[in-house]
Amino acid sequence: MILPPAATPPLFPDFVVHLGMTVPDRDDAPLAIPLPPQLKNAVPRRQAEFICGRLCAREALGRLAAPCLDIPMAADRSPLWPAGFVGSITHSRGMAFAAVARAEQAQSLGLDVEPLMPCETALELAPIVASPAEYARLLQAPWDHPLLTTALFSAKEAIFKCLYPVIKRQFDFSDVVIESLDRNDGSFTFSPSRAIATLHPSAARQRGRLAIVDDVVHTGLLLPAAPANRFNARY
Repeated sequence: MILPPAATPPLFPDFVVHLGMTVPDRDDAPLAIPLPPQLKNAVPRRQAEFICGRLCAREALGRLAAPCLDIPMAADRSPLWPAGFVGSITHSRGMAFAAVARAEQAQSLGLDVEPLMPCETALELAPIVASPAEYARLLQAPWDHPLLTTALFSAKEAIFKCLYPVIKRQFDFSDVVIESLDRNDGSFTFSPSRAIATLHPSAARQRGRLAIVDDVVHTGLLLPAAPANRFNARY
């Protein structure tokens, strides 16, 4: 069964394979991906999202000629990528996406997709997503409150997905400050807390990417490969 692809905006360099697909009902989802024990009793929609996210990731790995296409789920529910590869998977409301790269070209990837929040949801989540100072600085045209909250939420999710595999430490929305969100050039900048910056000093020097397609916010972040990896890849 071939599922319709979902558009992927330009969030990453060309060496990253970034794919998406629509998510069917669970009964119509391909069964080529076995469900992990953690999802055996999940609702059908969650199972279908998992399957489609893994299908995107498998296809991306295949395009990079990965010798292994299996992506098991770790105890913390994060994807376990084959040796020599890094990636990120996201899904939301009928869409699933994955981004994959060789470890010699990227240390880690973070990818997130969020449909535009209703106004009531944005108001409820705002105190959790960002500080009053972030809203005071960023809430101006072309951003309204629901769109800004959605973008802040998505950017911080992408940052977490990118940094967690590297620093091996859980952190909250409050541990990251979004400094800028530029809808025109499709970028965001951020400052991690001192504790995160100590674990990964180069994180604060990275610029994430964002795109808004049909009232859906897409965000991505890439940590470049360590110099030793780039050296070995070249020589």
